[in-house]
This record gives sequence, structure tokens and C-alpha cells, in this order.
Amino acid sequence: MKKVPLIIVADDGAIVDVAYANNKAAAKSIECGEIWYCHAETERVLPWRGGVVFEKYERRDSDSLGSWYMARVERALAEATGGATGGGTDATAGVSVRPAGRGQTGATSATVHQAAGDAEAALANAGEILAGLQATIKARREELPEGSYTTHLFSKGAEKIRKKTGEEAVELILARNAAELRSEAADLLYHLMVLLEVEDDSIGSVLAALRDRF
Repeated sequence: MKKVPLIIVADDGAIVDVAYANNKAAAKSIECGEIWYCHAETERVLPWRGGVVFEKYERRDSDSLGSWYMARVERALAEATGGATGGGTDATAGVSVRPAGRGQTGATSATVHQAAGDAEAALANAGEILAGLQATIKARREELPEGSYTTHLFSKGAEKIRKKTGEEAVELILARNAAELRSEAADLLYHLMVLLEVEDDSIGSVLAALRDRF
């Protein structure tokens, strides 16, 4: 199925945002219980505003308008994750990942230097970043808060987490440019850390193995 409109409405009927969805985005939304959409330019499937739990999600069809999806969310959730109207798809996508040559001239020198500086700063704090993420994942496993994607993964069990980690590895291989590569690598690392946690292990042991090799 090609991309079709995804209309997100609040529980009072007001339109919150309009995005796109395809079969993969719809299936992932229903599986996770939260809204995923299809990026209009890259066609990557991403969580809308970081992953907002919906009250109702359905496909609608009409002779005059064709097919579309409708997702209903609590207004409080919509406002807490990006404002009452608009901005959802842009905020979730983070940055444009259009390849240069498709209506984009490429990054400026200042942008490149800023990105390099951010990467160096993150590398310097890698231990803190990974430890913080590990602690969050561990807490999700212990508390299982409702509406959390990590909770959803733990509720499905180790085999489902292994499968998802494998899917993320494939998506990394299929990344088409540097921005997609970074994003997919981050997704893979997150799922790997969830897999390690469900197996009562941690990213620390992986880092120790790397240290011993080099």
C-alpha cells in the first residue's frame, strides 16, 4: 500500500496533525499501541512525536477520497508532546535527511562543524550516555509503565526482542545516507541494550569485551 494520509485528532474531535502512513506504519502502530507515521520524503517509519499512545486507530475508505488512517489521542498527550496543532511530523523526524540533489544543496560549513562538535561532545560523554540509557531500560523492565515502547518490548519476551533487534540490523544495512545511518545505528543500539537487559546482561559487558580485544 502506498502512503496515504494519517489524520491525528484529539478526543474532542479537533485535528491535531496530518501526516502519512503506509502498511508498515499502520502495522507498527497497532502492534505498539502508539502512533507511527511514514516520513513523506524518506519513507522511513518513525514514532509520531516520540510515540504517543492512541485511543483509537482505524483505516477509513470512501469512494470520493480514497483511503486514509485516523488516530484519536488524548488532547493532553498531544499538547505535552509538541503543542495542540501541527509540528508533529517535523518534531519527530528531528532533521531532514533528504539526500543532496533532491531539492537540497547540502549542509553548510557551519552546520558540518556543529555536527562534528556535537559528535565529539557525545563521544566524550559516551559512558554517561550509555549508563543513563541502561538505567532507563532497566527501570522500564522493573516498573513496566503503561504506554512505553520499552514496556511493550519486555511484555513480548526475549524472542520478540531478538527479532526486533534483527530487523533493526537490516534497516541499518539498508540506510541510504549518513543521516539515516546514524538514526538506524541508534535504533539498533537501543534494541541491543533492551536485548541484553532481558538476558540479564548489559552494555558494560560488551564494552569490556571490546576493551579486551584491543
